[in-house]
Amino acid sequence: MKTVQKKHLKTEFKSLQILNNEFSRFIQELEENHNLSAAEIKTINSMKEYFSHTSKLFVNLENLCS
Repeated sequence: MKTVQKKHLKTEFKSLQILNNEFSRFIQELEENHNLSAAEIKTINSMKEYFSHTSKLFVNLENLCS
């Protein structure tokens, strides 16, 4: 039972990584393709940092399920 749960969790964490990467890519495209105000750039940079940290978190959580 625990093996099945771990396998399911690992799949979920992998899905979260993919979603996180897509949001990160979207934010990067926004920054590259639009003229942003200083406040928007600050928000974008904050979001990039968030996505970087959550990506590492999801990788670590996936590894714990292995």
